[in-house]
Formats: sequence, C-alpha cells, structure tokens
Amino acid sequence: MSGGGRVDRIEEPPRVRVHDHGGQRLGEGRRGHGRDDRYRRHWLCDEFCVEVDREKAGEVEMNPEIKEGMITVQDVSKSIGDLRILEDITFSVDRREFLCIVGPSGCGKTTLLKCIAGLRDYEGEILIDGLKSAGINRKIGFVFQEFSLFPFRTVKGNMEFGLEILKKPKKEREETAERLVDLFRLQGFENAYPHELSGGMQRKVAIARALATNPVILLMDEPFMSLDAQTGNMLQKELSQIWQKTMKTVIFVTHSVDEAVFLADRIIVLTKRPARIKKEIAVNLKRERDRNSPEFVMIRKEILKELEAEHAQRTHEEYQDL
Repeated sequence: MSGGGRVDRIEEPPRVRVHDHGGQRLGEGRRGHGRDDRYRRHWLCDEFCVEVDREKAGEVEMNPEIKEGMITVQDVSKSIGDLRILEDITFSVDRREFLCIVGPSGCGKTTLLKCIAGLRDYEGEILIDGLKSAGINRKIGFVFQEFSLFPFRTVKGNMEFGLEILKKPKKEREETAERLVDLFRLQGFENAYPHELSGGMQRKVAIARALATNPVILLMDEPFMSLDAQTGNMLQKELSQIWQKTMKTVIFVTHSVDEAVFLADRIIVLTKRPARIKKEIAVNLKRERDRNSPEFVMIRKEILKELEAEHAQRTHEEYQDL
C-alpha cells in the first residue's frame, strides 16, 4: 500500500480563513461566554481558530471512481525554519482502514498528522478523496492529545458544538448527542461539565465530539497518552469496538507499541527526525486481540526492534558530536 499511485486533483477545496490567536485556545479565559457568536463561528484547531465558509465547505464534487475515505500521501516533506521535520513521506490509507503511526519521540508524528488534516503547509502532495488537503475539511474529525473540551459546556454541549457550527436543527443535534452518549456509555453524565469527569471520560467526550459531525476520516493524536495503563487499555478496547461499528478511516498516532498492535490494521514505523518511513507492518490478527498471544507479542517485538535501532543510531550520532 506504500507508494500508492497518484490521484488527479479534481478541484481546489473551499477557501478557509485562518486566524492566529497567539496560541489562545477557544474558550480559554472565557468561562460563561459560551453563547458569544464569535466563538460559535470558530472551530477549535490546536493553536488556530479556523473560520469556515459554510456554504462551500464540504460541497466540492468528488470523482465518483474514488472511494470516500481514501488518503494519499506522496513525497511529503516539512521544514520549520532550518529544521527538517519530515522527508519524502509516501503512503496511502484505504477507506475504513485503521492505521497507526509510531516513531521516536519528537520525530514529527504530530506534524505529519496536522499536514494530513490541512492544518500545516507542506511540500509534496496529500489528497483526501482526490482533493488536495489544504485548510479545514468537514470530512475530517481531529482528536488532539491535549485537553480541548470547552469547560463552559456540558458533555452534551461539547458533543453538539460541531453541529451548531453547521447550523443543524436543535432536534438533530440532541438526537446525535443522545446516540453518542449511548455509544460511549456516558449515560448519567450528559449534563456534567468537563471538570466533573474522570480523565477517561473526558477523552471519550473529545472523541465523541469529533464523531458528532459524522466525518469520513478520524485523525487521532495520542488521545490516551495521559491516562493510566488500566484506563488506557479499557479505552483502547472501547475504541476498537466503536470503530468496528462506525468503520471510519482512522490514522492514530501513538508512542505505545502495545496500543498500536491492539488497534491497527497496519502500522507505519518512522525514523528519527527528519522522519522517513522505516517500515510498514500489517497486523493480521482477529479482533478482540489477546495482548499475550504469541502472534501479538511477535509483532510487538518486531516494532520495538525497529525503534530500538533508531534510538541506538541517534545515541551514537549524539556521542560522535561530543
């Protein structure tokens, strides 16, 4: 699947206007202003608020031969100043595939994910269903690694936020939130605020919010990294079950090799920075997966071996520079 053929671009995606708010996240220091129209018109995207042209966004005609949910990454590189982050990354993701990306700390996994989402500029070509990824895309849901729930909104209020942006009717918003509450087993917490939830519940709400607008693609940046092992394992199992019900195309970035083997159909291993693809590994294991099975352990060992080799090489290079 690596190095998949190019797909001709059909048409430029809709224009978006990106405003740098100096790193201030939406709602930060604004408790009690949840109904302010300025905030209702903006979408939380890490340190950027992206204002969408609602009449055009997501309404670009797609080539009927392209299956919805396909991603093509071709010869993608990225630099920040003189620092090279990514180097000639090429791979493709099939619709409904669950792809995990692992690599050394600081190698550029999050940067790659944000390039795919259209939140960063890049060299090369990234196509979402045949269209260049540039700016916000309503087909994509993004789950950030840092806490990003709106503290002034309840569980249901957070889930309904994206639907409010899209001006969906109140009944549709409420029905969607109710389905997500059931899907994520959050019954009884619908009217709770984020500070009243456990860390695991907060992560569930963040994922549910990303799914509320029914995106075709879900990009997840280490969503369980801050959780204890027991809670993380529980949420991995629930996410696997939810994915089997919704069958979204997923790219999931993680530092945990065990997590990647448990969740993925395929795993991409990146090198140290500037990141290149070191290896791709298919995970042909039935779900639910047994973490202690010989097959599971063998795949985990294979990936750890690749990562340890990268760490050893980096350590050697740093020693040589002394």
